[in-house]
Amino acid sequence: MVVNYVTHKDNLGSLGNAPGKWVFVPDPEEIPVTFQIGIVGSDGVLLASDRRYTRPGPVRTTFDADKIKISGNVAYCCSGDDLTQIAADDACLIWASKKTRSKESLVTSIVDSLGKLEKWNIPGSILLANDAGSHVELFRVDIYSRATCPIVCQIDNRDYQGDGFNAAAFFVERYLPANNFKQRPLEQMKLIAAHAMLMASTLNPTGVHGLDIYLCRSRRPFEKLAQSEIEGLVAASQEIDSQIGRGLGIPLKPRQAV
Repeated sequence: MVVNYVTHKDNLGSLGNAPGKWVFVPDPEEIPVTFQIGIVGSDGVLLASDRRYTRPGPVRTTFDADKIKISGNVAYCCSGDDLTQIAADDACLIWASKKTRSKESLVTSIVDSLGKLEKWNIPGSILLANDAGSHVELFRVDIYSRATCPIVCQIDNRDYQGDGFNAAAFFVERYLPANNFKQRPLEQMKLIAAHAMLMASTLNPTGVHGLDIYLCRSRRPFEKLAQSEIEGLVAASQEIDSQIGRGLGIPLKPRQAV
């Protein structure tokens, strides 16, 4: 969260009566945006992302577009500002062209790409699926500044990024627990990924909206789920949501479709 700190001298009125008192003021332009999930399955990696982009400014605007990008045998999605996306696009283009792709060479590619930028605004992160030949790897990249080395971790189970305070993370933590994770076929992972994504949108409809899912399998073109299948997952997620409500004795109104 971006915050401003102001003293009693800065038009606080009755809030600042004593010298040296500081007041926490949330930035009115700061809206948690994006929710993305990566899951390691027994036959590849699943990437899921919303489609909502938000442009701050004098008038905040939003639009929907693809967030999961493909570069050769690499699929990736970003959370953060446009500079994270620019760095990721450049780094993944370079890294995907290498015959041998390692975690170390990924770090080098990202550092080189960051060096091409004139500025850096806010921290960002990348979820990345890499077809290593015999299997597909899932990486998470955290970028904090141009002056610090990015942190790259290979994920063995699942991870999520974006709106970190979104309570929809419960579904990932509850049904895909990191300490008792079992790799399952990607076909079995589609519904839990879709449901978590759609719950994130329900809880934060301004910053999280829409749904794309890619199934990344080794030595095969990465598969983007067709809109008809997404609609089927949305309907199944709505029924799960209604069942939970009925089970708790709290009937819910049907959610709006993405």
